[in-house]
Amino acid sequence: MKRILVMIMLMMAVPTLALSQTKQKKADATKNNNSSVERELMQLEKDSAAAALKGDTTLLDRHTAANYIGTDPGGGVEDRAKMMAGAKAGDPKFEALDLDDMSVRMAGKDAAVVTGRATVKGKLKSGMDITGQYRFTDVWVKQEGRWQLMTWQATKVAQQ
Repeated sequence: MKRILVMIMLMMAVPTLALSQTKQKKADATKNNNSSVERELMQLEKDSAAAALKGDTTLLDRHTAANYIGTDPGGGVEDRAKMMAGAKAGDPKFEALDLDDMSVRMAGKDAAVVTGRATVKGKLKSGMDITGQYRFTDVWVKQEGRWQLMTWQATKVAQQ
């Protein structure tokens, strides 16, 4: 009788253990894929900053969604056309643009939110100095087989 009970318990336990291992493998695969995507998005952020510093709009043009909307630290709102026009005109003009303290949060497999800090030295065409630290939030979506910036928002960090 004990032998039959042990057999029944084993028969019930084996599928449960197998299912548990399958779920763990799927979770590990998702985590590894998310890590890869996180690295890719952080690199895109860094590459975008480097391109902006050089005044190169090629990467910006390729990785900005058609329905992009941005909110600048002064509360101004811009669409893709306005943002691209400003970038092509060299507005703003950066002397330094460093990103750090970045974090990526996945929202499904084709959307992510990147937050971070930008340390900027530069000016707008109007002559306004924009030097300082900013906190930013970027929303990236995977469209047309590549990551594209859908939304950007930045807030200037108050001097302490």
